[in-house]
Amino acid sequence: MKSARRRVNLCCLEIRDEHRKAMEWLNTHMDDTVHFFAVRLKLLQIDDSKPAPKFEVIVQPNEWAKTVKSVASGEISETKLQQLNFWTEFKKGLM
Repeated sequence: MKSARRRVNLCCLEIRDEHRKAMEWLNTHMDDTVHFFAVRLKLLQIDDSKPAPKFEVIVQPNEWAKTVKSVASGEISETKLQQLNFWTEFKKGLM
C-alpha cells in the first residue's frame, strides 16, 4: 500500500532565515511522502481597490534531490527515469 503524501505549510508575513534553512533541510532529508512549504503573504492594492493577497513561495520541495535519492536507492520506476532523462537533456539545451 502506498503511503499518502503530506504537506507542511508555513504562511507568514516574514520568514526568518533560520526557519527557511530548517525547512530546506527537512525537504532534502525527508522521504518523498512529506513536503515542506514556506509562503510569504503580501497584500497588493491598486488605487482605492480592496487589498488582494499575493503568496510568494519562499521554500518548496526540491524534487530533483528526492529523485536523485530515489535513483540511488533503486526506488525509481522506468517512467520516472525516462522523465528524469528527458528533463535533464532539456535543461542542457537551455544552457
